[in-house]
Amino acid sequence: MTIIEVVFPVFAIMALGWALARLKRLDTPTISEILVNVTSPCLVFTSIAKREIVPSDWLIMGGAAVVIVLSGGALMLLYQRQNGLQMRGLLLPAMFMNSGNMALPFALLAFGKAGFDKAIIFMVVVSIMNASLGVSIAKGKGGLREMFRLPLIYAACAGLAATIFGIELPKFLMTPIEMLSDVAIPLMILNLGIQLRLLRVSDVRHALVAVGIRMGGGFIIAAIFVTVLGVTGVARNIIFLDSLMPPAVFNVVLAQKYGANPDAVASAIVLGTLLSVVVTPVYLAFVT
Repeated sequence: MTIIEVVFPVFAIMALGWALARLKRLDTPTISEILVNVTSPCLVFTSIAKREIVPSDWLIMGGAAVVIVLSGGALMLLYQRQNGLQMRGLLLPAMFMNSGNMALPFALLAFGKAGFDKAIIFMVVVSIMNASLGVSIAKGKGGLREMFRLPLIYAACAGLAATIFGIELPKFLMTPIEMLSDVAIPLMILNLGIQLRLLRVSDVRHALVAVGIRMGGGFIIAAIFVTVLGVTGVARNIIFLDSLMPPAVFNVVLAQKYGANPDAVASAIVLGTLLSVVVTPVYLAFVT
């Protein structure tokens, strides 16, 4: 498979979303709500429930996700302290990468089912952190209570319970869940393109620092992680791929909802995604 076969489908759907947002007035909050509350939880549930739990994969991929995310937050806190800033929203794009609507299709197209399975583990861990720690950061006071209102955590727990205890849902229940799961990735990519058309760039300096920490700092942390633990093969490639992903669009959803520097967060997402148009193909060309 050539690099164009891997990269083009993702960016083509993203471009379609951008074009639709330019030509049509779209109800983007509703699309985001569907993604957050319906299709993404279904994807997480089916991805876990239908796969055998391999403890070593969860330790490696989950550990990498935790280390990279928390390291990004630590670096951003250091930057803010040195510059006398108090912008809690900027922690979000520095920490939480687009491990879903960009990383998953790239992992599937470039590394097949083995890569996709490992990327799902990474995404689940990041999603749980984003829906818990991320919500707490964005919300500020009262954030711990808020995180239990989002369904991603419950979907992941239900999937784990299903695979650990060998629970199989009746077909009449599993079929609609699988159908919604199949919609998740293309809708994620389409929504990303829509959001990129609507977001506006400001606070460029701080946004660029957040992007640098997210993508550059994330890659360095990933390199240290895989070197220290001796991670090789597909797992190594997926960890590097996720570490290079731009900030997730979900970050601006949280920032807008809780008033956590939404302009700066939106700017980081736009700048990071534009940078990924170059960075991601270069990386995939190098490893595939």
